[in-house]
Amino acid sequence: MPSMLFADLDLDTSPWSEEGSPEDYERYKIFDESDYDSLISRYLDRGDCETATYWIDFAYARKSENGFNVVDFANYIRELTKVRQYKRISSLIQGQRLFKKHLVFAYYYVNALFHLRMYGEIVQLQIGHLMLEEDLPVKSPDSGCGLEDYFDSATEEISGDDLIALNKMMTHNKLFSALMVVYGRTFILMENREFATRCLTAAFMQLKQWQTLLFKDRHCLAAEELLRKYRLVPCTSRDPCYRLMKKMKKESVMGDPRQRTRQAHKLYRNGNVAETLTITSAIMEEHGLYLVNKAALMRTAFGEGWIAYGHILAAESENEQALNCYYRAARILPWHYEPKMYIGMQYCRVGVRMAEDFLREASCIRSSDPVIMHERGSYYYRYNKFRTAEQFFSNALLAVIGNEEAEFADSGAIINEFVLIPEFPLKQLDPFWQPLVANLGHVSRRLGKYKESIDFHNKALLMNPMDWHSMASMAMSYACLGETNVATRYFAKALSRAPYNGMIRNALDKLSQLENDYLDYTDFKTTASTTTSDLERVFAERAASRVEVQKSLVVKRFKKSLSETMKMRIASKKYRQDLARINSRKKHAESSEAVFPVGLGAGSAAGTASGDAGV
Repeated sequence: MPSMLFADLDLDTSPWSEEGSPEDYERYKIFDESDYDSLISRYLDRGDCETATYWIDFAYARKSENGFNVVDFANYIRELTKVRQYKRISSLIQGQRLFKKHLVFAYYYVNALFHLRMYGEIVQLQIGHLMLEEDLPVKSPDSGCGLEDYFDSATEEISGDDLIALNKMMTHNKLFSALMVVYGRTFILMENREFATRCLTAAFMQLKQWQTLLFKDRHCLAAEELLRKYRLVPCTSRDPCYRLMKKMKKESVMGDPRQRTRQAHKLYRNGNVAETLTITSAIMEEHGLYLVNKAALMRTAFGEGWIAYGHILAAESENEQALNCYYRAARILPWHYEPKMYIGMQYCRVGVRMAEDFLREASCIRSSDPVIMHERGSYYYRYNKFRTAEQFFSNALLAVIGNEEAEFADSGAIINEFVLIPEFPLKQLDPFWQPLVANLGHVSRRLGKYKESIDFHNKALLMNPMDWHSMASMAMSYACLGETNVATRYFAKALSRAPYNGMIRNALDKLSQLENDYLDYTDFKTTASTTTSDLERVFAERAASRVEVQKSLVVKRFKKSLSETMKMRIASKKYRQDLARINSRKKHAESSEAVFPVGLGAGSAAGTASGDAGV
């Protein structure tokens, strides 16, 4: 043994060797349990944690010679907490699976994970059944049959004297309030103010167990300090700091980046994205270098940084890497809707059906956010669910313009308040929401509401005159209404802004071809505007009329060919009759010449007779 250790106990510090007598050896065998405790406390008071850790391990090894004891193990974990051996504490408790058995081990395990900055693991712990109060943001164990459940069932339950001793330790050290303070600090670091408020309030309310403030727990004081520091409870006039905070808000320094960042965050939550971008851009120009360095080096679990990195990769079409960044941000910020929303958007971009699940989960976290409504409407529009898409787009627009009372209103109600007022978007609506207005025009066109679609696209073009998507959609709506001249003009405008877009070029060629098929355009305009309101129906009628024209042409050709055939037959019959008449005349002439020979003598007659006789 080192000589200085025995000097601490006021013993003889002369070195012992093998040549020493047995009496000298017996002088050093005087240690008992109280001596270990005093020795450990003495080294802790001196700040020598390494030597204290050695004696803590040595004392627990002596106690464990007769077997494992839960109470001794709990005291061992408590002593290791004093010397800040957090990795060993987490490994030991995890190996014995005791953090789900009693609140004492749950506190020491959560405290070790907190000091190791493993905030995600703390949030995912399933120790809700150990809580002394209800409605706390702590997960409860799943009733499944997984591998963890098998390991938990393999460990013995704590009962008898051990349970009484652990309960006494929990009550004496007030570990429940301490655990709630650790959870509150964790949720504050993860920027979940709601859950942090609930945990710190539960810790603070433990004051009711004591009659006077003389016995106020230090954990309750820490919870009260955190509630005041982060303003997790509403301030009242009774608060001593209320007037000072109110005065500071009025006389706030606009050059302070912290206050400007807070103002930008408030504007972003309210949907004023353009003003948020202006403020954050100015902050990045002035303090960007320092802020980026702080975010990248001093805080590795910076969820917003991973979201921004995912945006960069998504802009470069690196879908898998962007999803990895969004998933990591979702683990760091489990109660924020932005990571889940961006995961759903990315899945929708690559055409995966899982997008609906993530968008719905983001909507459960923040159902009143117009951005989520817009993205869900875009998802349903992609899969041809136009009625549902119209409902989400309408709700998003109502939330943006401030009409929060209406839930699922028809787009006609929005037109009365929004579309029919010419200067409305220029005064109240942010240009950030121009795609929302344009999408309302698209979905109205797909539902056959062509006039409403044109009104929405007119508003969208007022907000962004270079939007060729709105021009092309307006051209389609005008074509469906039969106003092909106006449709052609808008197609030409859209094509001038997107000259390499094949869809617009094909639509313009098709519209020109349909105009050439009908010479009487006035009749077509009248019939199209009175009998139909659907582009497909117009195209079907035009196709049917084209078939009728083709049938009439076939009939005319058939009649013409038939008449020509009849003419040929009649001509051939007449020709045969004339030929037969000519042949009969020739035969008659030949027969008359043989009966009445002209200019023939007797010798000729005799020669003929002799010739016939010879034959």
